[in-house]
Amino acid sequence: MPQRHSTPLAAHFLRRFVAVYVALSMVGLAAMAVVEYQRQRARVLEEINALAATFGPVLGHAVWDYQDTAVTAIVHGIAQDPDVVEVRLPAAPGFASRREASPNGGEPSDFVRIEMPLTIAGESGATQRVGTLVIASSKAILWRHVVADLAATAAAMGAVLLLGAISLWMLVRRLLVDPLTRLSSQLLQETQLTAGVARRLPRFAGREFALLRVRFILLLRQVGRAQAELRRSHGLLEARVDERTLALSQALAQRERLEEELRQLAFHDALTRLPNRRLLLDRLDHAIRASKRHGSHPAVIFIDLNKFKLLNDTYGHDVGDKLLIVVAERLQAMVRGGDTVARLGGDEFVVLSNDLGRDRAEATANATLIAGKIRSTLTEPCVIDGVHHACSASVGLQVFSGDEHDAEAVLKQADAAMYADKKAPRANSVV
Repeated sequence: MPQRHSTPLAAHFLRRFVAVYVALSMVGLAAMAVVEYQRQRARVLEEINALAATFGPVLGHAVWDYQDTAVTAIVHGIAQDPDVVEVRLPAAPGFASRREASPNGGEPSDFVRIEMPLTIAGESGATQRVGTLVIASSKAILWRHVVADLAATAAAMGAVLLLGAISLWMLVRRLLVDPLTRLSSQLLQETQLTAGVARRLPRFAGREFALLRVRFILLLRQVGRAQAELRRSHGLLEARVDERTLALSQALAQRERLEEELRQLAFHDALTRLPNRRLLLDRLDHAIRASKRHGSHPAVIFIDLNKFKLLNDTYGHDVGDKLLIVVAERLQAMVRGGDTVARLGGDEFVVLSNDLGRDRAEATANATLIAGKIRSTLTEPCVIDGVHHACSASVGLQVFSGDEHDAEAVLKQADAAMYADKKAPRANSVV
């Protein structure tokens, strides 16, 4: 008899408890999923923006220089990022469009996608667009991260549900169901409610329900303490995430600074900040390709300072270095925005002047005029640390077209012209 009454009553309380807990857990998990989804979307967007900012400039230069292998390698490398599902590079001049699918799977989504214009900086400071880099993630990746982050929370809630159900079952049976069942059995055995039973019933019911209420209050307090601990742990986790995010941002900024310093060291002269021989040859190759396309005639003007060694030996290397800086500033001030002034080392400078004319004779005349201006500009006297110095230079030039020379050959012929001019200082040597 007691078991027949106790089992349905305990099951009723258990079903109510499970239903309420499951409903609240589902609402909580849904809210957490929405918040986590937005956080993961912001994180993924930040990640692919960082990828675009890191590889975009390098990719732009690779597209501009027709480095097909480098473009393919960079696009493939970006696609290997775990948050990327597709990398696209729409067709640019001289290139076929590219689409690299990631092994991560998923359909690309406009909801998690960035488009970055690929630009390069011209010598005049203006930027030129050479293409667009498109990096996309997917909602499937976002939900994958959300599910992974919420799995532990769901497991903890399941464990709490199981423990709570068992505890409630035992609590209800011990404090409510079994006493009420015994009381019911006693009443059924009595033909009428005796005075003794009447006296015991209020005290019994009040004591048992009060005890049940106290137990629930204690349980709620325990839940409150657990929630406070959970909030504290959540706050600590968010603080650690913020610290990691800040550290990552600082590391990325430091890497960008180091990359810029390495780029400067690799392609520029340390003293004058002018392009070095490596960067000059790269731009000379580019000028040769442009000459082939447009039929223009560029020119290389090779400059060597006369008696520079005597100045160094007489007044010291500090004065010589400052003279080199003055020469670099004068050369940069007189050339056009699209031209290049480079220092090869020592007292040798080179000016690359682009598109001097479609006719070779016209280009030669223009190059000779530029060489004369350079000679006149460098002969203007200057004062360096109290030393009055009138500089002179030997100048040789080489006019070329894309079908005639490679970069090294053009530079060597301009060098030979400069040495011819050095032997005859009053004459310009033109090839």
